[in-house]
Amino acid sequence: MQQSQQLTSEQQIRELLASWTQAVQAKDLSRVMAIYAPHIRSFDAIQKLQFRGVEVYRAHWENCMSHCGGGPSVFQMAQLEVEANVDLAFSHALIQCGGTNEQGEVQGCWMRTTQCWRKTAGQWQVVHEHFSVPFDMVSNEAMFSLQPD
Repeated sequence: MQQSQQLTSEQQIRELLASWTQAVQAKDLSRVMAIYAPHIRSFDAIQKLQFRGVEVYRAHWENCMSHCGGGPSVFQMAQLEVEANVDLAFSHALIQCGGTNEQGEVQGCWMRTTQCWRKTAGQWQVVHEHFSVPFDMVSNEAMFSLQPD
């Protein structure tokens, strides 16, 4: 594979993630779901061990957005890295996720995410996604106050 093709794939995924981030911030569910393959399998940080299929995952996203408060959604990416070849790629990043309540207070935390991408018919789609929050093994509690280094 030529390096220029690798950079093109990486840039395409970075652009998709930038648009996806804006869609989450705007609570635009149709645009959020646009990156996912019909057979998406997700290991999210909340509710279930896994979500299978885009319709099930869409319902989960809708539920998550309803908990983000009436104010603006908080969703930003840090330390994004993308590795891509011709038709397979993965990305990982830290994501601050949450919302703003009626008093204007930001509520949320930093999480980790990894996305596995497949290019089908010229279009990159996420076929697997994993969100997680670290936990303390002694207290068995999630570590929501961690910040990116």
